[in-house]
Amino acid sequence: MSEFELKQFPDAVYFDTNILRSMNIYQNDPWFVEFVSFVKQEIEIEFYICDLIVSEYSYYLLNEIIKKNLSKFQNAYKSMSSYGIQLPDIEIGSLKLPAYKTFEKTVKDRLINRHFKIINNHSINSELLLNESVNKYPPFESGDKGFRDAVILETYADHAKNTFEKPRIIVVSSDGAVTRSIDRFKRQRVEVEFVKKDDLLQELRSKLDSEVSNIIQQREKKLYSFIVDHEENIFDFVRNNDIEITEWWLAPYLRKENFSGTIREILSIEPKKIEKIIEGVDGFRESVPDDKNPIDIWVEVEVKIIVEDFNIEDILGIKYGVVKPETMQESEPLLVERPMYNQPMIKQIEIYRAVMVEATMDKKSKLDFSFSNLKLERIRN
Repeated sequence: MSEFELKQFPDAVYFDTNILRSMNIYQNDPWFVEFVSFVKQEIEIEFYICDLIVSEYSYYLLNEIIKKNLSKFQNAYKSMSSYGIQLPDIEIGSLKLPAYKTFEKTVKDRLINRHFKIINNHSINSELLLNESVNKYPPFESGDKGFRDAVILETYADHAKNTFEKPRIIVVSSDGAVTRSIDRFKRQRVEVEFVKKDDLLQELRSKLDSEVSNIIQQREKKLYSFIVDHEENIFDFVRNNDIEITEWWLAPYLRKENFSGTIREILSIEPKKIEKIIEGVDGFRESVPDDKNPIDIWVEVEVKIIVEDFNIEDILGIKYGVVKPETMQESEPLLVERPMYNQPMIKQIEIYRAVMVEATMDKKSKLDFSFSNLKLERIRN
């Protein structure tokens, strides 16, 4: 995909604060698993999360989830033991939480294993943030709310600006204050789109469909330009190979001029222009090698021919002779001569017809056109 200009697809996806909290502690929610499969197998783009979010999530996970669950487990163990329920021999008092830094590293390693790219927090001018807070510049709202989000969004904007040539990104968030922060990205010349997590996969697939259509159009233009640049080579191939000309070539001309006629002489045939190019269709070919890509090049040719033109209705009413059947058996055959005024009209005409040059190109050069990799094989009418 990188060989062509991508007009809509994002360079990367960035996740907002609450995404990790909204997932289960194993980060294997169905939507996320499907998202990872899609971006890694179909489009190969990275997704990022800010170190500040990871630190906050680690603290939340340790103190709000694990610590409370440990307390519940200890109480449940004591309760069941007091009722004589047989349990594994565990020193409840020896169960302790890890140090925060140790736990944070474990969380980071786990997220990296889930293909997250963790980026460092951007250093922001505190005076600037203070002014933005006073003026309620998004994501700042009432009170001090918004400081953390401002740091995260500035981190994403700065990272995108310094990572991609013409940055175009998606920020996954359902926070209204965040989604109103588009100007933070505009001032860094970063094109951003805010998408809710439940809509993320559908949005990416829709963009991919548009990009595929766009790439096909770009490739068709590139291939057409490539063929036209080498049209003289293709014209020489047409000039030096057999072309089967039949009466059917006359059909459009005969219908247009409303007369009956037949080919008497073929004076010349000359290729004039590349009419169209069709790629990737086997058509009537017997087989195409797996490492080859079929290309059909339609070439318009000008054919100069001499035709005989006669009107069958005039011929039917002409008297060629008077005979007696009975005497025909005893006499010489009667020579019939066509009257001079009903002799066939002979004239030169030019007709235009497209012939197809069957060609193949190495699949490995599909995105890097080279005439040496284009093989002209035969002409089919």
